[in-house]
Amino acid sequence: MEIIIADKSGFCFGVQRAFDIAKKHFGTNFQTFGPLIHNPVILKKITQNKGKIAKNIEEINSETVVIRAHGISQKNLQKIKKRAKNIEDATCPFVIRLHQKAKEFTEKGYQLVIVGQKNHPEIKAITEDNPKTIVIFSEEEAKKLAFTKKLAILAQTTEKQEKFYKIIEILKEKSEELVFEETICNDVRERQLSAKRLAKKVELVIVVGGKTSSNTRKIYEICEKITKAHQIEGENELKTSWFKNINKVGIITGASTPTESLKKVIKKIEKIAKK
Repeated sequence: MEIIIADKSGFCFGVQRAFDIAKKHFGTNFQTFGPLIHNPVILKKITQNKGKIAKNIEEINSETVVIRAHGISQKNLQKIKKRAKNIEDATCPFVIRLHQKAKEFTEKGYQLVIVGQKNHPEIKAITEDNPKTIVIFSEEEAKKLAFTKKLAILAQTTEKQEKFYKIIEILKEKSEELVFEETICNDVRERQLSAKRLAKKVELVIVVGGKTSSNTRKIYEICEKITKAHQIEGENELKTSWFKNINKVGIITGASTPTESLKKVIKKIEKIAKK
């Protein structure tokens, strides 16, 4: 059985940056505001090194707080400043850009529409600062949107590019003036293209990443439309039956999956292949 690794795997720039910021505080009593990233391996490392995850503002009781890679609303940031002396902002630069564009379009009088998941922390941070923001997840929701004179369309940084542009075409009929900015992360876009290339080469794709990771889920959705695919968090979830009569298997990771997890999955698949 041949194993092919996607040309885009391991941490993206934003996740690596967030982890590096958190690592500076390993061994001290620090907190992250929400899970730093959506990966159980990394979250375990944080808690093993005296870090704690604050689920809400009321749980913040450390001098140092690291803001999660998914970002935070300005409202919550001001509240945290009243409870912590040292705030380290690990927000992904692409998420910061999304916040900036949301603020810019809102101040110009546009009705802001974001293509993404309403309950994802990245989007919740935007809507907390801009309560009138409309969040659309599907083409069906876009078709139901009422006519609005001025629309500005942005995307969750982990959204699928193809879906984003399909929704824009629908919303062009819903407004006199429509502007948009593709705020999808460059790494996410490249990783999705890499997933398509990989899925076309193999009979099975193993997608490695956290179950709550939006970008990992999108990669899985892309792959399973082309070939057989399974999403796992770690090597222990692999099943021998998946590889029966498979000659070529591909492996790709989400942007928040560490290389160590990828290596363990490869090693386990190699063992299965020898049986």
